[in-house]
Amino acid sequence: PGYSDAYASLVAVVNSKLPEIGELVLTRAVLTFRSAYKRRDRALAGSACTFIGHLFNQSVCHELLCLQILTVLLDGDPTDDS
Repeated sequence: PGYSDAYASLVAVVNSKLPEIGELVLTRAVLTFRSAYKRRDRALAGSACTFIGHLFNQSVCHELLCLQILTVLLDGDPTDDS
């Protein structure tokens, strides 16, 4: 998570020339979030959300993806430490 903003910037530059690579990285990040959310791995899910947020700031993904993730997080089952 420390370098996620730099990785997102790099993906944005590559995405401008090869959009398939940006889509592939974004798909991988979403799948990572989904698997971490199902396993209730808060650290990995948070890191994936941070990376997806940086990709949104770099205009690699659409805002509906971020809104869908927020909906999943808000509608999910609350835990003792949330």
